[in-house]
Amino acid sequence: MEKMRILDSHTHMPSIRWKKNTDFFKSVSAAVDYLKSTGVDKAIFNTWQGVLSETPEDVDEGNKEALEMAAQSKGFLYPGVSMNPDFPEESLKWLVRFHEFGFRWAGELLTYKIETLKSTCKYNDPAFVKLIEKCAELKFIVQLHVEPEIVDLAQMFPKLTIICSHIADDDFLNRLARFNNTYLDISGMGGGLHIGRLEKTIEILGTDRLLFGSDFTGYDPQAFIGRVKKTVPDTKKQNDIFCNNLTRLMASVGVNI
Repeated sequence: MEKMRILDSHTHMPSIRWKKNTDFFKSVSAAVDYLKSTGVDKAIFNTWQGVLSETPEDVDEGNKEALEMAAQSKGFLYPGVSMNPDFPEESLKWLVRFHEFGFRWAGELLTYKIETLKSTCKYNDPAFVKLIEKCAELKFIVQLHVEPEIVDLAQMFPKLTIICSHIADDDFLNRLARFNNTYLDISGMGGGLHIGRLEKTIEILGTDRLLFGSDFTGYDPQAFIGRVKKTVPDTKKQNDIFCNNLTRLMASVGVNI
């Protein structure tokens, strides 16, 4: 029987040189080794400095490091571009550069500050929409932290594939389900790890719109692997969540992952 591939669609790598780095792992190689040891075969990621950027320099350094890490991992890590609407010039520069290298993933993209959990703008604000317009033009898949305005973007950009990170409440899931260009990764304590939430998500969205994700290095992928295997006993549907749904989406933008 062929081994089931597990592709983690939601990870972040430690930014060792970043002055705000507090990661458990003291090197990128240690984080990669741990991720592999959990059974993950490949991971989409951006750096913590990139995703939590507070300055233009953070955007530059986070994306530069992501490309370096991807090259050093010899195919294990697939980089997502980090963008921040507070720094549109730097964000668009890196989006174009990732496109030139053949990468087609943006995110996870945040608009809130980690210290306050307050947003500088919403996903449907003009400053952020301008970044999404370019993502749509360049045929990127966009991964966004769970926020209600995701459905506004899904309606504005019906040909853009949007990944919602984390499982929200039932009302939001039902709104998300109405847009066929939206998918959901199961990462995060409130969603993937709480018994009953993954079950309800499958009831509303089905298994063909779910992606495996862990939010590593914040969470241990083994916990999410266990939840999928317990909740979805059908191995074909497990394969869809662990691998097939993501490979299909990436193929739609010309990427073999």
